[in-house]
Amino acid sequence: MKSHIFLGPWFLVVAQLRVISPDSLRQELQSEGEVVPVSTSTFGCPEYGEALVGRLLYVEASGCAPDYRDALVSLYGESGAALDSIQGVSRESASTPISGSKLAAAGDIYLLRRGVCSFAQKVAAAQELGAAAAVIVDYGNSTWTRQDIQQAVVSDDGSFPNITIPSVLVSREDGAALLRHAADPPTVALEWDIPQRDVVRVDFWYSPDHTGSLHTLQTLAPAVAALRGTLDFHSHLYLADRDASHTYCFQGNPKLCATDANTLQEDLLQLCIRRLTTQPLPVADPADPADPAHPADPADPVADDPDFNNDQDFNDDQDPPPNGKDSLPGGSVVFYSEAYWNYLTAFADKCTPTPPDTLDSSCGRKLLKELDLPLADLNNCLTDRAQDVLLSQRENNAWGVTAARINGARFAGSTTDPTNLLKAACLALTSKQAECKQTI
Repeated sequence: MKSHIFLGPWFLVVAQLRVISPDSLRQELQSEGEVVPVSTSTFGCPEYGEALVGRLLYVEASGCAPDYRDALVSLYGESGAALDSIQGVSRESASTPISGSKLAAAGDIYLLRRGVCSFAQKVAAAQELGAAAAVIVDYGNSTWTRQDIQQAVVSDDGSFPNITIPSVLVSREDGAALLRHAADPPTVALEWDIPQRDVVRVDFWYSPDHTGSLHTLQTLAPAVAALRGTLDFHSHLYLADRDASHTYCFQGNPKLCATDANTLQEDLLQLCIRRLTTQPLPVADPADPADPAHPADPADPVADDPDFNNDQDFNDDQDPPPNGKDSLPGGSVVFYSEAYWNYLTAFADKCTPTPPDTLDSSCGRKLLKELDLPLADLNNCLTDRAQDVLLSQRENNAWGVTAARINGARFAGSTTDPTNLLKAACLALTSKQAECKQTI
């Protein structure tokens, strides 16, 4: 079992934990700042604007089923409403605790230590036990600071697709403060919103056989080009586990599946086009607009898109690295590929299938010739590097075939409505909102 931590160019607080009581804990944490910055997992991702208030419950256990349930029973007794649900006892309301129980009142948040099993397994176990959310404390020997935690993106390998509750990672030091007050469960608020930044990052998931998401990308293409250096747009291809709708899998790998062979081939082709043509664009230092833009790190090849090469992943039963490879200083470099966007626009015009038709595998190849794209290494990407490229993309999967995040926060609107998506992105800018809105 494997979960993944990505260290990349994420800026400011995407989510935060605010202590409501007791005062002693709030004052202890305020010495480092009024709120605790956290990193939100991509699975069970909350919508922006969402807030959750609840007690923070902790037991000394791994947080992995089944021992987690046993530890909860030992501390809180068998009468907890959430424990009934895992025993198969029917109840009218899972959010109504049985009289006398301290466990699983509406909005309870479970506090867990990292390690032994994956993030996703811990969160799945907490969800089964009635948690409204999970807060995971980083390793006891971790050197990650609050800043490192803010840059970390917790992902999953897809083994727990039914997780619906949000979960966050807190630093070792902040977690230690929470644990010291765990005997009398504190009350905390988890808050999510779209943070404002000098450069807005949009992550968008789509599939080449999904007409609505292709239309969104085609419509956004002029704005993405016009706002280069301000709008950092990252597109991701959605790959699924094998199921009744996704029957074709790359080399039989049940984690790298699409609706059919042509769709998977097109996924790979578009990933390779973006990988081989993406250019880093320097962005002026927001602290001093007069300063020249920071140049991209010359040690990194042009193909060092963070979606492929800056991701760090490791088993959760191992110590994390002290820091991931992050050659891109926060806010100093964005990525753009004119060739990729030209291809997407042409593909949406000429190759989008009309149901019940499926993708024509030859259409994309014809476009390559028409557009005369500079893709000398394409065959190597499509063959020798194919599995690595697809696996990297699979680790960045979202909660659906088409989805969007703005500055790390889940976009709550329709992903097939490009106008509202762009409006939300513009509102996430600390400056240049007027210039951004002119592109709508």
